[in-house]
Amino acid sequence: APVAADPAIDGIVAGEPAAAAPAPVTPTPELVLVRIEDARIERVAVFPVLGIEGALRVGQFRIGALGEANFALFFENERGQLRGAGMGRIPVSHDRFERWPAWRVIGETSEDGTPLLPDAWINALVRDPAGVVFLGTNAGLVRVKGGVVRVFDENDFIESEVITALARDAQGRIWAGHLEGLGRLEGDAWSSVKTTGVGERITALTIDAKGRMWAGAAGGAWIGDGESFSPVFVRPGEMPRDVRTIAHAPDGAVWMLTGQGIFHRPVQ
Repeated sequence: APVAADPAIDGIVAGEPAAAAPAPVTPTPELVLVRIEDARIERVAVFPVLGIEGALRVGQFRIGALGEANFALFFENERGQLRGAGMGRIPVSHDRFERWPAWRVIGETSEDGTPLLPDAWINALVRDPAGVVFLGTNAGLVRVKGGVVRVFDENDFIESEVITALARDAQGRIWAGHLEGLGRLEGDAWSSVKTTGVGERITALTIDAKGRMWAGAAGGAWIGDGESFSPVFVRPGEMPRDVRTIAHAPDGAVWMLTGQGIFHRPVQ
């Protein structure tokens, strides 16, 4: 109401003090599991990813014969930089999500039995038919078997602990490309492989239905038996550059994702 005693005051309003603005809430990233069949997309489940603040990214993705999913996880920090977040796993039942993060102390074990990794950045992932998972990290080659984590690193005479590419052959051996070349894991035994023709950091590694090994690097792509390699040309006299992924089609054709684009190599 107006107050006549003081003409400088037009009015007085009584009430509760204004509430402080609520603090912004950072949304929890979510994973959406979908099934694609006969050109139909079916939404199966949605899983929150706790412990991560930032845009979620999924890297290499592997599906088991019964539908189990294993995949590398990354996120963007507040500066937009990509950071490793370990491995994600969705079991055959598709009813829950598990994350295998990095340990904080070397050799640390979790209270609930969740596997802990030596490094959260996963460069490569391979899963064998028995469900054993092999991960190429910046801190060594990791094998997770029955929930037990085994790390192969410099103590196993690996020249470089930065494992950049993985492939599994018909004998069950794991081939690993790293910053210094190529190696092979057979059981618990690591052995270095002296290659001819591939002298660079290996960024892509795969084995085709004929047992031939394909290796990609910044300077090209090669095909061989694991020790001796020959160059692969996408055009007469031209090798692909910055090879990132090599995939094989059911008919035997080869697809390469490179810094120049995608190349297709017909069956030969």
